Amino acid sequence: MEENCHLDLRNLIKLNVNFIEFFGYFCPEYDALNKSDDVVKLPLSGWFPFNTTESPIFEIIFMYLVLGALINGLANISMDAFMSGIIMVISGQLKILNNAFLIIKQKCEMEPDKIKEVQNEVKDSLIQNVIHHKNIIQFANDMTDLFTTCIMGQFVVS
Repeated sequence: MEENCHLDLRNLIKLNVNFIEFFGYFCPEYDALNKSDDVVKLPLSGWFPFNTTESPIFEIIFMYLVLGALINGLANISMDAFMSGIIMVISGQLKILNNAFLIIKQKCEMEPDKIKEVQNEVKDSLIQNVIHHKNIIQFANDMTDLFTTCIMGQFVVS
């Protein structure tokens, strides 16, 4: 299951990198597409308090817009990768908790005649597992409260 999570994360990153590469391949073609007009246009619309059609200003603004788009794409990739990582951490902690419960079950099934001797050990393990479960739930709730607004904003924008 852990390999599947890593593969999903790799596929998500590859998809976003492919979009960035598409944008990188499109930029050289921008010049050819822009030849039909006498006025040069920037790749993204925006308002600037100076004339953007003059030679050094146009190139600076063009690079600013391209770098801004790339940084924005990388920020989106980073947020997606971070949230996937948080989900994998919570999933991993739940698997650890599940394994702890399976170990308790195996101890009880393997030694039914020694149940009195194992009772204190099982009781301590159950208490630790309940505390672990509460911590997992608290962490999941904290992450949900912290990132709900960010994820909702990212979903609405994209």
